[in-house]
Amino acid sequence: MYANLVLAFSILVVMFLLHLTAGANSRLSALRYSEHRSTGAAFAFFAVTFACIFLLYSVEIYLKTQSLPHAVVHVPEILVGDLGAISILATAIAYSRGREFDLGATLGWIAKFMAFVFLWAVAFELLGHDRNKFLTVLEVSPDIIAAALGVIALGWVVYVRWGGVIGEGFFLLAIAYALLQVPANLVLSGFAPLAGSGLELTFPILAGGKILLAFGFLALLCGSTQPELNIDEPKYWPSGAVPVPNWLPRMWQVTGGFVTAIVVTVVADSVARMLNLPGSHR
Repeated sequence: MYANLVLAFSILVVMFLLHLTAGANSRLSALRYSEHRSTGAAFAFFAVTFACIFLLYSVEIYLKTQSLPHAVVHVPEILVGDLGAISILATAIAYSRGREFDLGATLGWIAKFMAFVFLWAVAFELLGHDRNKFLTVLEVSPDIIAAALGVIALGWVVYVRWGGVIGEGFFLLAIAYALLQVPANLVLSGFAPLAGSGLELTFPILAGGKILLAFGFLALLCGSTQPELNIDEPKYWPSGAVPVPNWLPRMWQVTGGFVTAIVVTVVADSVARMLNLPGSHR
């Protein structure tokens, strides 16, 4: 949990620095909404996703030291989680639609979805879901489904845009992350049958996947002005590999070692916890 919190914060810092430099760097024009509405909006929605992840883990850690009424805590947690989940789906939609992307329409259906989630969560709190395992699963199901679909959709649109080994690798990583995210979200939601089952160990693994997905998508997003990509044209089906910009491999070389070190650290920590090795519970 702490690894995911730190990584979410680190990714937000990186995105903030990219935002600050995008105005003066022509290579980062894909991040400017005024020039490329689809990629600019995708960048913003991606930031909202990680802001929600950071807030969710922060609240979860803080509440371990507090004693508050269940409904007062659970409904806001569900709203934040669903906003993050639906934002990753909005990222995928924006990245695929090019100049046809409609920000107003997207914000409209996000607002409707959040209103539905609020009413859904309140209804299950009134029904006393915390005393019924089946009702608990139903209450958190929109968040779990939206999160998995959003990540897989993002993997698909990256594959559609870039194709080749890069696109295929990102798509496969997204599928693996989404599948692992389902039980992890159930644990995070306090689903009793999974609590204490050892699935908490998925959080460090997800932290590694999270940094790979985030770094990979941000790098490809920054390079989305590659002429062969035709980023302003909508695209929903793959049509072949697109060469990456000449400067992108150099960027990967500079930051790849750092990213790899983080991933290896969090995954190794997870394995050590599974094997109950000395020093793995600090």
